[in-house]
Amino acid sequence: MRAGRGTAVSAGRAGEAVPIPEPEKPKGPAEPPEFHFSARMPNISAQDLDVVRLTALFVAKNGQQFRTTLSQRETRNFQFDFLRPNHSLYQFFSRLVDQYTELLRASGIEGSGGKVEKERIKELELNVKNRFHVLDRAKQRAEWAKYQEEQKLKKEEEEEQEKCEYLPILVRSNIRLTSMKSNLRTNRLA
Repeated sequence: MRAGRGTAVSAGRAGEAVPIPEPEKPKGPAEPPEFHFSARMPNISAQDLDVVRLTALFVAKNGQQFRTTLSQRETRNFQFDFLRPNHSLYQFFSRLVDQYTELLRASGIEGSGGKVEKERIKELELNVKNRFHVLDRAKQRAEWAKYQEEQKLKKEEEEEQEKCEYLPILVRSNIRLTSMKSNLRTNRLA
């Protein structure tokens, strides 16, 4: 019976114990927790940034219907162009809306988010008590990034090796080419 093909019963060995494969232990460092509240800051003025942030907060509180109504009402206002999906600031705005929504849910405005809020407060208290906790998390993230890069390079090298295996080139001997006249002279003399 091949591995993964059939069972012990189907192979005629009903009384034998079936070995259970042990799960493979992950190699390398543990994956760090994902960033929840980060977004690339675009190059915009402070006033425009305030407009985007406040609008995102109100959309998070009032829902997507508010965004739709606001974008229809402010169609001619250039300060609200970021509400259009093809605008360069739309991704930043959407990310802020998601972050505000998560925070509002966690604080209990929309349902019970007390557990998430308590976990976040516990993490912040740990950062205050142990000043090296943040540094340890940054170190873990750096090790993870380095490990990911090493794995990527290793995979690329393996793919390159596979490509080279299909192109075997052997040099048997050197061939010296001489002009036809010198060969003819050698043949006439002999």
